[in-house]
Amino acid sequence: MRMMFLVLPVLALVACDDGGTTDPTDTTGADGAAVYSDNCAVCHAADGSGGTGPALDTVVPGKTASDIEGIVRNGSGSMVGFSADVISDEESAAVADYVVAEWGD
Repeated sequence: MRMMFLVLPVLALVACDDGGTTDPTDTTGADGAAVYSDNCAVCHAADGSGGTGPALDTVVPGKTASDIEGIVRNGSGSMVGFSADVISDEESAAVADYVVAEWGD
């Protein structure tokens, strides 16, 4: 019986393990890929290859997540910015991290 009390909590922890795929420093709670898909892919394509907007592998290298957040908020070139009532601050940070991870240096 005592062994059962030790085994159950360990099994519960193992069942909750994500295999290390979650970034422990990401506290945004927003899914950058989903934000990109919902708001950016219409112009930049799902794979970032461009369309109405430029291909991201040509414009993202050399930029930081902070740079990308500024573009999301303020726009750049013909791109209009997204206000906080369209893309929240958490979503903006998440999509910037996603874009830099996918198409940055």
